[in-house]
Amino acid sequence: MLRGSFVALALAFPLAVGCGDVVPDQTPVPWTQDRPIERLVPSVATITLAEGAQAPLGLDAYYQDLLEPVSITSASWTSVDPTVASVDASTVTAIGPGRTTLYAVVGGVQSGPVTVVVGRDYDLTASTGSVRRGKLLDLVLTTPDADFAAATTIELGIEGLLPFGEERREDPWWGVVPGTTDRYRGVFLVPPTAPTGDLPVTFLLDGAAPRLPVTVEVQRNEALDGAPHGCGYFDDDDDSNWTFSEGTNQARTWLVGDLAADTLYRFAARSTTTGDVDPWMALWSLDGELMLTNEAAFGAENTDEAGIEITSLADDFTGSWFLTVAVSPEAVSSQAAGTLGTACVARDLPSHAAEATDGFPALGDPFSPGENVRDFDFTGIGGSVERAYVYLEIDVLRPDVTTVRLRTPEGEEVELIDPAWSDEAGVEGRWLGTLGAPEPFVPTASKDGTEALAGKTTAGVWELEVDIEGVGDLGSWYDAKIWLESQ
Repeated sequence: MLRGSFVALALAFPLAVGCGDVVPDQTPVPWTQDRPIERLVPSVATITLAEGAQAPLGLDAYYQDLLEPVSITSASWTSVDPTVASVDASTVTAIGPGRTTLYAVVGGVQSGPVTVVVGRDYDLTASTGSVRRGKLLDLVLTTPDADFAAATTIELGIEGLLPFGEERREDPWWGVVPGTTDRYRGVFLVPPTAPTGDLPVTFLLDGAAPRLPVTVEVQRNEALDGAPHGCGYFDDDDDSNWTFSEGTNQARTWLVGDLAADTLYRFAARSTTTGDVDPWMALWSLDGELMLTNEAAFGAENTDEAGIEITSLADDFTGSWFLTVAVSPEAVSSQAAGTLGTACVARDLPSHAAEATDGFPALGDPFSPGENVRDFDFTGIGGSVERAYVYLEIDVLRPDVTTVRLRTPEGEEVELIDPAWSDEAGVEGRWLGTLGAPEPFVPTASKDGTEALAGKTTAGVWELEVDIEGVGDLGSWYDAKIWLESQ
C-alpha cells in the first residue's frame, strides 16, 4: 500500500439507448413556497446591551424534510416589554434598564425566545497600583440604592485577577457587607501574569449592569514576602509570624519552595491570641492557578487554625508556589489586633511504593455507581505492614454517599473516607492529598487509621476502592499511589 499517493481513475459508462428521448431531472419548485416551516431558531439566545445601543437579529427556519436551515431576513418581531427594548424590522434597540423577551413569527410559526438584558453603560475599573506578585485586593462596590441586597445573582470579576475565598462559609469574604444594602465586597489575588494600571471590572446584577452608578474601592493591598522559603522557615523562624490589625495587614503571601520528593508536608497558621480569627490558607501556582485551600479537602474544618497538606511526589510539585494566609473579616471585631503564627511539619514517605497498575487517563476516569477498584502490585516485597499511606486525587460530586477503602492482599480493609465523616466536614468533594499519616496530618475515617493493618503481609496486590451509592455524574478519579511502611 502506498501512503500519500493517489491515482485518479476515469470511469466510462455506455449511454443507454432506447425508444424516446432521455429526460433530464427537473428542478423542483422553490421549497420556501411548498414546504411548511417546522421551527424557527434565533441566531442568539441572549443579547446584553447598554441603554441606547442596538444589535441585529437573526433567524433560521427549518423546513419539513430539509436538513439545512434557511436564513430568514423578513420576520414579524415582538418585544414583551417595549420599555426595555423595541424592535424595528431585524434590529433591537435598548430603551431602559431591565430584561425582556423577543420572539418572531413567520408563516404562523413562533420562534424560540431571545432574552434581552439592558443595563447602564458604566465604565468600572480597579487600580492595582504598583503590582507585586501575591497581593491580595479587597474590593468594595457601593451604589446609591439597595440594589445589591435585592439582587438574586451578582457577578463580579476583574480582568487578569483571581477570585479568592468565594467558597468560604464562615465569615464570608464575598457578598453584601453585613448591616448594609448598598455595599458589596469580593477578594482577589494578583498573579504574576496580571496587567498593571486600571483593570476593567465586570459587575452584573441579575445578568444586567446596575441601574445606578457604582463606585469601586480597593480597601486592602497586601504585599508579598518574595524570598523562597522551605518548611523549616515556617516551623522555626519567627519572621514567618505576623501581627494583624483592624483594616490593615490582614493577609500575607510567601513564596514556598525547596520541597523534597516523596515527602508529606503540612503548612499551618494559627492565631496566638484570643478571638474569632478563623484564618484562610491557599496554595496557588506561579501562573495563577488556585491549587488548594484549607476548605477544599475532606476533613477540613473552620477553626482558628488553617492548614493545607502537600504530597511532594517525584514528578509533582517541583519548583515554587505562593502560599497565602488571611484572617477573617470578623477577626478584629472583639480586639484591636492579633498575631498569627505559622508551622510546618514534614514526614518522609516509605521507600516501598506502587502506582495503579492500569493508570489513569489524562482527563480523569469517570466514576461508575458502586465499586470503583484499582490494583497496586507489591509482589516480592517482604515483611509485614506497620502503616500505609494513600495518595488520592479525586473529584466526588456526592461525598455524602461515598466511601473509600484500602484492602490488603488477605482481604482486610480500613475505611479512609466514609459518608458520615465527609458530610460532617461539609466538604465539596475535592480531595488532593495523602491519608494514613499520623497526627498532625489529616486523619482517616477509621479511628485507628491505617495502623489497623499493622502486622498484615506486605507482599501481593493491594486494592483501593471508591464506592459510591449514587447515579448519574459522580465525578472522576485522576491519580492514586500507595506507600507501605514495613518491618
